[in-house]
Amino acid sequence: MASFKLAQLSDTHVVRKHSVLSNGVDSNHALRAAVYQLIKADDIDAVLLSGDLVERGEIYEYFELRNILDPLMGLKPVYLMLGNHDVRDNFLGLFRDYPFINQANNSWGVQYSVTLNDTHALVVLDTLKEGRDAGYLSADKLIWLDRTLERHREKSVLLAMHHPMIDVGNSMMNKMNLVNQSDLSAVLQKHKNVNRIFCGHIHREITDAFGTIPVQVCPSTAFAYPANLNESNVDQLCRDNPGYLVHEITDGVLTSKRHNLDLHASLATA
Repeated sequence: MASFKLAQLSDTHVVRKHSVLSNGVDSNHALRAAVYQLIKADDIDAVLLSGDLVERGEIYEYFELRNILDPLMGLKPVYLMLGNHDVRDNFLGLFRDYPFINQANNSWGVQYSVTLNDTHALVVLDTLKEGRDAGYLSADKLIWLDRTLERHREKSVLLAMHHPMIDVGNSMMNKMNLVNQSDLSAVLQKHKNVNRIFCGHIHREITDAFGTIPVQVCPSTAFAYPANLNESNVDQLCRDNPGYLVHEITDGVLTSKRHNLDLHASLATA
């Protein structure tokens, strides 16, 4: 059985052309570096961006995001999902031609599922509740999830959502996690086919479990937050390398590997 490789990028925080983030990081350059690596890696079958695609949700930021992603999209599927920095209407105005985005509606937002191979399916959830940093799954979204997991009952499901539902080891970030974790748990307990949960939001790589389901939090391609993040150091540039994950399915078994982006070196030579 041939392997399937899914690259997961997260918290790309793209800004307007010729701009940088408030902490001085050129997030657009960082995402271009990641895209360049993925274009060169001809064994990557698909790419997932797990939310906070842009910094302020502005239409001009989404224009720049398209400029960066379109060369990659021309070679392999690019699956997009939303985070708390995104604005759903502005995103939909530019990305409805990307895979499955045209399925979005007012009840469940940007949610869809795709069969990856003979053994696994990817299910994307929209945890964005505009106007707040924390995530939330409405009743309609949870009903959709319940039905989608049932439809994929013969597959191992990789569940992707921006906001984690685990203790991430930082009180400030825990307040911005998924709010209604128990509602999600109630749906997942009805189904035994969720193999892994992929998240973003924290800007650091974290592994834990939600009940019995392993959870992986993807690092940001832009920058890492300090491990001791608080109100006083939120804009402080952490020297830890950003990066992304590559999830490989071989003979029905899922393994994951981190790929670093040496942002500081690449910025120095840009």
